[in-house]
Amino acid sequence: MLQRALEAARHGAALRKFVFVSSSSVYGDAEALPTSEDQILRPVSPYGATKALGEHLCYLYYRNYGLPILMLRYFSVYGPRQRPDMAFHRAVEAGLHGRDFVLYGDGVQTRDFTFVEDAVEGTIRAAEDGHPGQAYNIGGGSRISMNDVLQLVRRELPNLVVRREATQQGDARDTAADVSLAHSHFGYEPSWDVERGLLEQMKWHRARQ
Repeated sequence: MLQRALEAARHGAALRKFVFVSSSSVYGDAEALPTSEDQILRPVSPYGATKALGEHLCYLYYRNYGLPILMLRYFSVYGPRQRPDMAFHRAVEAGLHGRDFVLYGDGVQTRDFTFVEDAVEGTIRAAEDGHPGQAYNIGGGSRISMNDVLQLVRRELPNLVVRREATQQGDARDTAADVSLAHSHFGYEPSWDVERGLLEQMKWHRARQ
């Protein structure tokens, strides 16, 4: 699918920018936190591996055919309309409807969570002013453990029940985005912290009831 889009872009009308949405999963267990774009890509999941392959394919079309392509590495996007299999969505729905929330691992694992409005803002800015051939981190600046996230959920939904299971294979232990390159090139700066963003997501869940 990606290569078909790239071929269509190569042979079609002139493009201002081609933006490929990648993922922090390309880093796997990153060598350094926060992680910059020049870190070696060592994905530990099939999903991360396919995103890394997609980035390489995009760079090939930039290098060989001059397509104005750039890549964005999203870090754990959350917020209203989040996919139902994602942790924040599952936790809020469990708390609202009296179901157990399954937490994989000990909960000490951390993520750099990015509110959806920050992700959208970063994508628009990158499409306007990002440098072709470059990969950019789009993070939220809110690295937090899953245990702490669940405490935030319980403030609003005190009856949330957590059931712990073994860590899933392919999950990185920690993620944290160095967004200084995105800030330098197109002024990206996240504005939502996890507590505020999670309250906004809960508001959306409640409105759906």
